[in-house]
Amino acid sequence: MIILFLVFVVQFSVSSACLAINEEQQNHLLEVGWNNSLTTQRDVEKSLNCCGFSHMDINGSCAAPCFHYSTCTTCAAKIQEHAGEVLRFVGGIGLFFSFTEVSLLNYLLL
Repeated sequence: MIILFLVFVVQFSVSSACLAINEEQQNHLLEVGWNNSLTTQRDVEKSLNCCGFSHMDINGSCAAPCFHYSTCTTCAAKIQEHAGEVLRFVGGIGLFFSFTEVSLLNYLLL
């Protein structure tokens, strides 16, 4: 039962953090992740067909096909389209299951 309670605490905390993060914090976390790995940058540029995080460097290199035609948007814009939606979804599902665990814990204690 102690393990179930600890799982509840961790799951509730992570879910609350997902729901509480604002757009500025989200942008900061995305940019930190972007700057950590050049390989990840190239993979994201290829898969999302975008260049750069918050601005596109015309003189730089980009792995996206749109770079050759100068029609690229920034990757931050494409990532942020869905990031907030995903955080709300994950936070809501996490809260649902954390309260389900509390109900189960309450049932086991009775």
